[in-house]
Amino acid sequence: MEFLKKIFCFPFTKIYSKNENLFKENNKNEVNKINIVNTNDEQNNSDNETDLDPYKQAILNQEYGLCPECNQPNTYENWCKECYSKKFQQDFGNWTSGNERIDMFIQESQLNARNNFELLEWIPYNRLRNIQFLAQGGFSTVYKAIWLDGWIQHWDYEKQDWKRYVYERDGQEYKDANNPKIKNPLQINEKYGYSVVLKSLNDSSNINNDFLNEWKLHLQCQHEARSNITSLIPLLGITQDPDTLNYMIVMNEAYDGSLRNNLKIKNYNPNDKFLNLWWLSTQLESLHKLNLVHGDFHNGNILYDDYKYPVISDLGLCRPVSQHNVKNDVYGVLPYIAPEVLR
Repeated sequence: MEFLKKIFCFPFTKIYSKNENLFKENNKNEVNKINIVNTNDEQNNSDNETDLDPYKQAILNQEYGLCPECNQPNTYENWCKECYSKKFQQDFGNWTSGNERIDMFIQESQLNARNNFELLEWIPYNRLRNIQFLAQGGFSTVYKAIWLDGWIQHWDYEKQDWKRYVYERDGQEYKDANNPKIKNPLQINEKYGYSVVLKSLNDSSNINNDFLNEWKLHLQCQHEARSNITSLIPLLGITQDPDTLNYMIVMNEAYDGSLRNNLKIKNYNPNDKFLNLWWLSTQLESLHKLNLVHGDFHNGNILYDDYKYPVISDLGLCRPVSQHNVKNDVYGVLPYIAPEVLR
């Protein structure tokens, strides 16, 4: 891992760059943040500050600037954890999922979010448009949709409201709205939104702690990944299908599909292969630092929102390394299961 870090001193300027303006304002600082990762070993012997992870070191160095409200170091670009957690808390009474466990889960994420990658929201189903079936899995059904409100970017002090990532919708999406198989069709007066994926979990209307376990682990791993200056696929929030009453996780749409879809392209580009290896190894390292194993790691669960930068997804089988499969059940995709498991 450290060997790879020393080789790849690239200025990774974006994690999600399919949308041209996304994270544009962060580009200058991303070079500095990656350099902190690559030179971490050399700095460890210089002073006590190097005991901090690269993310905390960046905060300490005020690389994200100062909060205009409290004048303390921001915890991300235009993001102050202390001030923003208070804003979220003041809004707790204005929304509810109808389920106490989910409310507490979302609220906890909002109180602890150091950046928008670690944040969840309750997303009313009626704020989603052009909900369209994508795929069926063993435990869930996947749809794509347009979220009218969009992903929180930062607090707009002038407007005293959240600034969000939304983009003008194209003409094809209004044509798609006429398809009878699409739910909540996009209206002609709805000009902006954010593309998302919905993962509907089978039989999740009666929520329990097992249901939330995957998403709690995902947020824990996301927190550790951000500390390592990388990211898993971001979770944006939770919603509920009013017809089935199943809960749905709302995630970023991976525009460029999975590694499986891109294997032929990657196979003939050695630079891409090494870059992908570095990027994925930093994400896996984040899981392993928490003594977790992914449990279902294969090229179908490696996604691309940008062609160059892969992100790990689907932590449904993630578990502590010391936790064995007490039921002796076999899960996973057959070509990627170890032969001894199938004996």
